[in-house]
Amino acid sequence: CPAWVFAQGSEPVQLPEVEVTAPRVPLAGTVDQDGFTAGVLSAEGARTLSGPANTNVFRALDTLPSVNLTTTDAYGLTVDQNFLRVRGFSGYTYSNLAMNIEGTPSSVSAGQGAVGNLFDLENVEGVRMLHGAMPANTGFGLGNLAAEVNMQLRGPEDAPGAELSVGAGSEDFSRRFIRLDSGRFGPGTALFASYSDAANDKWRGPGEHRREAVNLGVSQPLGDAANLQIYAAHTRFRRDEFRALTSAEKDDYKEHYDDDYNAELTGVATEDANYYGYNTQHFEEDNIIAVLDWQASDTLSFQFRPYWLTTNGMRYVGKT
Repeated sequence: CPAWVFAQGSEPVQLPEVEVTAPRVPLAGTVDQDGFTAGVLSAEGARTLSGPANTNVFRALDTLPSVNLTTTDAYGLTVDQNFLRVRGFSGYTYSNLAMNIEGTPSSVSAGQGAVGNLFDLENVEGVRMLHGAMPANTGFGLGNLAAEVNMQLRGPEDAPGAELSVGAGSEDFSRRFIRLDSGRFGPGTALFASYSDAANDKWRGPGEHRREAVNLGVSQPLGDAANLQIYAAHTRFRRDEFRALTSAEKDDYKEHYDDDYNAELTGVATEDANYYGYNTQHFEEDNIIAVLDWQASDTLSFQFRPYWLTTNGMRYVGKT
């Protein structure tokens, strides 16, 4: 053919050698951590794999080996109804999954209502999941039968900067995020502040998901041997629930694909238990974490990590 004739008549081309020296940083993978198996997500991995809402780290964990997640929300904005299993063990309750931020049990796992998505994933440096036997200095919380998840936060940057992102999609999805970094000033102090809001309609039935969050961070060197970091989060969350199908409805799911809670009240109690406004949750949360590291000598170091967490709100479940 003409292409073959052309190739035969051309002089061979010697391509120059290409050498890649940068370290490989995968989105997700596993590492050996002092003899224990750990799954890890890079900062880019946590943001890329979590969904457009950039809040639900459990969606990103689904890419790790032996981890399975089923959720009702394609955007990753919902906090609840993230049914997580690790090596077959349920990680859906706080007694089975230790959910930590900066090594402190300053959060809870996928199935505990509002608390859980306190920090936007743009402010997360990486995520580690340990499963199996736990070392003594990790897995803090009420239980770690399935695994322990620890989120490392992204501290203030050394140079001033600003980040802005905007997203939109179907089901009236929208998200705005902005972060400002002061850079180092004065005695080495550095600050960051971020704000985000996101919302989308439920993909079936009436109602919506909505979240607002403010994240703050301070980094302060204390001489040559110590450093103090303080992080704070304030979030507001509204979530209207999805109605589960019965076994019979599931078997005929094409007929019941759009079934959900009622959009209006009827005045009949047995029917109004299925009103969407009676199957909802609204919460406000506040979280403060301090991380003090002190290298007292070449062989002696101290860490002090106090934290404070509060959540206030309501959760309606119409039939109970």
